[in-house]
Amino acid sequence: MNSEDPANSLPNGMAASESAVIAKEELPPLFPLVRHFSVTSFIAMILVGSALGWYLNKMQIEILQHLVERQNVALTRAFANSLWPLMQGLIRENDRLGSKDVSVHSIRASLDYTVLHLVRDLDVVKVKLYDKQGTIIYSTSAPEIGNNQKDNPGFVSAMAGEVRSQLTLTGQYSTWEDVLEENDLVSSFIPLYLGNRVEGVFELYYDVSTSFKELSQVRNLAIVFSGMAFLLLYFILFFIVRRAQQLISHQNSALVSMLGHIRQINASLEMRVEERTRRYVEINRYLGREIQERRRTETELRKLTRAVEQSPVSVVITDLQNRIEYVNPRFCHVTGYTAAEVLGKNPSILKSGSTSPEEYRTMWKTLREGNEWCGEFHNLRKNGEPFWEFAFISIIRDPDGNPTHYLAVKEDITQRKLADETIRRNELRLRTIMENVVEGIITVDCDGMIESVNPAAERIFCIEASGLLGKNISMLVPAEHASRHDDYIRDYLTWFKSCQKGSYLDVPTRSEIFFERVMESRRMNGESFPLELTVSHVCHNARDQFIATVKDISERRRAQAELESARRKSFQQEKMAAVGTLAAGIVHEIGNPIAAISGLVDELLDCIHTGQPVTFVEPLGLVQQQIQRLLTITREVSAFSQPQTDDRHLLDINGLIESTLRLMRFDKRVGTLETRLHLDRSLPALEGSEGQLRQVFINLIINAADALDGMKRENPWITVTSSLQDGWVVVAIEDNGPGMDEEVKKHAFDAFFTTKPVGRGTGLGLSLCFNIISEHGGDIMIDSQPGEGACFKVRLPILVTTMQGGGHGEFVANLGCG
Repeated sequence: MNSEDPANSLPNGMAASESAVIAKEELPPLFPLVRHFSVTSFIAMILVGSALGWYLNKMQIEILQHLVERQNVALTRAFANSLWPLMQGLIRENDRLGSKDVSVHSIRASLDYTVLHLVRDLDVVKVKLYDKQGTIIYSTSAPEIGNNQKDNPGFVSAMAGEVRSQLTLTGQYSTWEDVLEENDLVSSFIPLYLGNRVEGVFELYYDVSTSFKELSQVRNLAIVFSGMAFLLLYFILFFIVRRAQQLISHQNSALVSMLGHIRQINASLEMRVEERTRRYVEINRYLGREIQERRRTETELRKLTRAVEQSPVSVVITDLQNRIEYVNPRFCHVTGYTAAEVLGKNPSILKSGSTSPEEYRTMWKTLREGNEWCGEFHNLRKNGEPFWEFAFISIIRDPDGNPTHYLAVKEDITQRKLADETIRRNELRLRTIMENVVEGIITVDCDGMIESVNPAAERIFCIEASGLLGKNISMLVPAEHASRHDDYIRDYLTWFKSCQKGSYLDVPTRSEIFFERVMESRRMNGESFPLELTVSHVCHNARDQFIATVKDISERRRAQAELESARRKSFQQEKMAAVGTLAAGIVHEIGNPIAAISGLVDELLDCIHTGQPVTFVEPLGLVQQQIQRLLTITREVSAFSQPQTDDRHLLDINGLIESTLRLMRFDKRVGTLETRLHLDRSLPALEGSEGQLRQVFINLIINAADALDGMKRENPWITVTSSLQDGWVVVAIEDNGPGMDEEVKKHAFDAFFTTKPVGRGTGLGLSLCFNIISEHGGDIMIDSQPGEGACFKVRLPILVTTMQGGGHGEFVANLGCG
């Protein structure tokens, strides 16, 4: 704003007087201050005077009543020492004689004298004494004695222990006494205590006419002086208000004149404001664009800041002297330092000393040449724990291209380093295992090409790895399967992929399927040898591979052949031992038909020698019968005692049990026992070795007979039962012998374990039974308690397949490798 005279800048030559008239017309009329003040102040003085008079009158009565009440209480206490003995006696006499008799009692005269003596210089008008029932037992006004005032509010309050007073002015009606008073009186009811109990009430009437008049005079003077003060205040305020109205009138005139000038100035300013508004609008538009751009920049800056703060890698900014100016939270998390601990420090505080100085010189040389550097650091955390970082360091430049700072972005690669070290160690360990394992290991791709072999495989096939790598595995497969080997792999992969799709089996993607077999293979020198082959299929990174583990089992085959030969010899020895056990019975059984034949021959010879007629038909028939009996005995014993093969075929288990029992009749121990036979004739045929199963039943029956031999038991018996239970054929051989305890049952099938006396058993019988039944896919169970006999249960599957050479394992092996 310029300093021009507003009067000279009026638009369109408007005169000052005209603007003043306009301003005056537009101002509101002046408020009539003096008149309103006079009316309101007069009404206020009347109201204040009335309130003041009422308040002073109320205060006069309350002060007078309070003072007299305190004075009466004090008088009562002063009278108590002189009047109480007489009053107490009067109360007792009142209780005994009644109020009428007490009124003429001699105590009353004493009380009158004493009371008049005590109050002769006081304005006490009347004194009364009430008993606890509200009866007046003494009064300076004798006619009142005997009246009952139990409903008097003053008496009720005094009996409750409260002092109660009432002011009654001249000509007013006393509500407590029901009389019209001639003087200004204050009556006070005061409780009389004996100990902590109220024994009576003392009423004292005090004449306050003089005091009331004095207080009235004081009140009137206060009202007069207050009125004068208010009147003086009114004139002072009236003068002030009148002067204020004059000033306001003068200022109103000046305001009217100033308003005209303001309107003139406003008209001039409008044009200037309009011009500056246009300029401000242009400035605002420019500032709006700048603010919007700044907000966008701040948003990007905040985003960049959050990215750095929340980055999973460490960020370090240093000046050109390599002093740290900024680190992000990830740096603090990785190193264990706080930002305050590293700001202003050199990053070398993290050095572990394991990084060579040459690497640092190379880094600084690269950075000073203006290039970026990346590499690994082996540093130490704050707690001394080593860690690895991969760092990428670059230069920060200003807009002119001058370097200002270094920026390092570092990733904690400790776990990766540890994983690499673990992988390296695992590879070394795997390589060591592969090179030192006794089994040969060969890896083959899905096309049958050999990818790797270990030294053991080289030794087994008598060829170096260089002669196998990259060649088809069929060169190691027997000639009869070599031409079809690739078809086996292709067929297997087709089957495996169908299983993955759920056609046959639910097989996970990264599964391993194992199959194994024993086969005849050949070395590169042409020698054939037995080979144990285990193949596992792995699918790694969508690439099929086969891992073949091979083992030369030539020595095992020789050991197995020797073991089988020893087993057969042991089995034959066990049978011959059984034949030896049956020998006496067999001789006795053969002796009977021989004696019969001998007798018949002697009879025929006697007839011939004596010349008696001879009929040969009947005796020869009897001889033929005995010869057939001898042939049957010889055939059964011979069939049992001769060595038999382990060939398995379908057999009737019930027929086998019956033939075994017929053979066992030659044993004198079994012959003396009751043999019970309970056979299920609906049993299906079994596949097994007749000789081996017969030996099992013979051993179990002989054991039962040995257990019963020598026992003093009536009716000893052996029961043989066959049945079909849950898909198994069960043969139970039970006796009522001495039974077995838990310890004996625990070791019953151990080799060379026996409970028989020395010389009566080898301890191999039950062990042989257990092995035979296990080879048939079954089991033997013992059910026995001491003193309750024993029951051996043999369980055999309905269809038994060999455990060696055939079966499911052979099928799976053929599926993989032929």
